[in-house]
Amino acid sequence: MDITKNWSNQQWKDIALLTVLFFICYVLFTGLHPILVNDEGRYNEVAREMFFSHNFITPTNNNVLFLDKPPLFYWLQASSFWLFGINEWTVRLWPMIFAWFGCTVTFVTAFYLYNRRTAYLSFAILAISPLYFVFSHYANLDLEVAVLIAASLMGFMLAVRDGTDKPHIKSMLFAYICAGLAFMTKGLMGIVFPVMIIGAWIICFNRWRLLRHMYIGWGLLIILTICLPWLISVQIQNPEFFKYFFYIQQFQRYTGTQFNNPEPATFYLVAIIIGLLPWTFWLLQSIWLSIIKIRQQHDYLAGFILLWIGLITLFFSIPTSKIDSYILPIFPALALLVGRYIAERELTASFWKWIFYSVSILLIIAAIILAMLPTKLFAHYDLNHHAQIVGAILLAFFGIFSFILFHFIKPTQRWAGLIAFMAVGLVLVNLAQSVVHYKPTIKPLVTLINKQLAPQDEIVAYKKYYYDLPFYTQRQVTVVADWDSPKIKNNDSWSGQMSSLLAYQPQARTWLITTNQFWQQWHSQKRLFVFLSKHDLVKFQATAKPSSVYIIGYYDRNYLVSNQPFNVNQ
Repeated sequence: MDITKNWSNQQWKDIALLTVLFFICYVLFTGLHPILVNDEGRYNEVAREMFFSHNFITPTNNNVLFLDKPPLFYWLQASSFWLFGINEWTVRLWPMIFAWFGCTVTFVTAFYLYNRRTAYLSFAILAISPLYFVFSHYANLDLEVAVLIAASLMGFMLAVRDGTDKPHIKSMLFAYICAGLAFMTKGLMGIVFPVMIIGAWIICFNRWRLLRHMYIGWGLLIILTICLPWLISVQIQNPEFFKYFFYIQQFQRYTGTQFNNPEPATFYLVAIIIGLLPWTFWLLQSIWLSIIKIRQQHDYLAGFILLWIGLITLFFSIPTSKIDSYILPIFPALALLVGRYIAERELTASFWKWIFYSVSILLIIAAIILAMLPTKLFAHYDLNHHAQIVGAILLAFFGIFSFILFHFIKPTQRWAGLIAFMAVGLVLVNLAQSVVHYKPTIKPLVTLINKQLAPQDEIVAYKKYYYDLPFYTQRQVTVVADWDSPKIKNNDSWSGQMSSLLAYQPQARTWLITTNQFWQQWHSQKRLFVFLSKHDLVKFQATAKPSSVYIIGYYDRNYLVSNQPFNVNQ
């Protein structure tokens, strides 16, 4: 990026201050809760296997080919494991670094396009937005690719910020680098989105002359230099890679209807409204202000931001399969949009009171509702009624705190008060997610046997794959399923994904076994530790006879059993 014009020591101090505040809000309590399934278990097991196998070309999950995504995320996670060890904190380190990088690039972009106040607000809006915050603490690929796509688009905005037909070369090269890295994170979308949005902007605003000065040759060279070495290497190691990666994973997943999470077309509008709170209050006004600036001031970059938000939202709204984190690439654009609107408005005292008194009342109402809800609604969480009441009291206290804070704070300090209020809220959210564990984890059962596991013992997942099981046992897991069933092959689930790659990796049949093969092993002299669901336990016990089934532990509708006696306290 070209950061020489108007950049001073003050801006470095600004970034340093925001960085300290950012990591205080983001890092506290981050490593206290178990790996979240499915994605944290799946993608970080791939990184763990790369780290130990030293094969940084072909990704594997439980030693089964995992060619769904490029390897940049796995490489970064492996570097974190190498530096700090394998634990929940290191798993989430790189997502937080990327979240900070996204906020910082947003700050720089807002500073150059607008002013220092807008830069501060844009940084804070992005960092505080609930959807961005949550996925900054969730170690999968979506936050990383979203930040890189957004950085590529902001690099382009900085390149053309002067309104001339000769973009700044450093900013343009930065945009190309980020697009290449975005491809290496999650595939074609890393390049398709910048090309689609920039192309639409050039067409809509008649900026065709830019094409002659966009250093496209250099851009292609940069992207190919970043991507081609791995693409060629993985294709040499896996001749089936191009078809599986580009056609099945990139094209069919977008156009197909057989994949998980079918949602209505309005799904992402709801995700934006909730995920941007409390800034959603200003979203419509911000869009209208941008439209006015396009019409009256020919503010083409305001049009670029609207195209960025609209095209990506439309793109992801078309497929039937929808996941809330897919919409993350537009959040830096939303931060710029709302940050500019708020920075240009002097809001009245009555407006401030209405906003924050409303927040206080909503928090207190939420506390009352939380205290009255039946505990069974929280079946997927380690949350008893006592903890539920404590949470309600904290919510009520937070509501009263917000009322007092904004009632007595000076008018000139209200923005600082808002940011402080939300920062305290983020710390409390971090604390809550570290204390209230999401139950679908196998860690409590693994801890019962990990210290006594012998090299010859076999870990088995029976008719249910636990994505965090290989990660916590740090060994290959035998998985039992009806692998040749057509029902499995046509299913977008763990069994369907593994089954689809068996044709390319027949040797995996030695640890992806059928039920008949499993029962032969169960009746052998080898000690097996079997993880299975409560639903399968009764039938499992009946089939195991005359052998005994030794139950070692139970957690959240999952059992750990063995074919040999086992003393947990030994």
